[in-house]
Amino acid sequence: RPRPDGLTYGETVAALHDEGIVVMADCGSIEDARQAAEAGTDILSTTLAGYTGDRPKTVGPDFELLSQMTAEFPEFPVLCEGRVHTRSRHAKLWRQAPGR
Repeated sequence: RPRPDGLTYGETVAALHDEGIVVMADCGSIEDARQAAEAGTDILSTTLAGYTGDRPKTVGPDFELLSQMTAEFPEFPVLCEGRVHTRSRHAKLWRQAPGR
């Protein structure tokens, strides 16, 4: 996506890293996650799943995208962000967590 400052996402990540800042990417699709990982992002998140038009909005967390991200990027911390409103959804996330 075009950025207001004209920098690429990779240039922004590099500049932030030069300042010692950890970078988290708010992803809406697996392609977003791939681009973020390639750019050197430190943490991936499902924050924008269902909000960018790349994926349908789910009632609860986008478990499919979360599964894709954790499978493809086991070396990255992956956060599930959004729509975790019930204990059952939290429990499902816990059961799905890598290393469990």
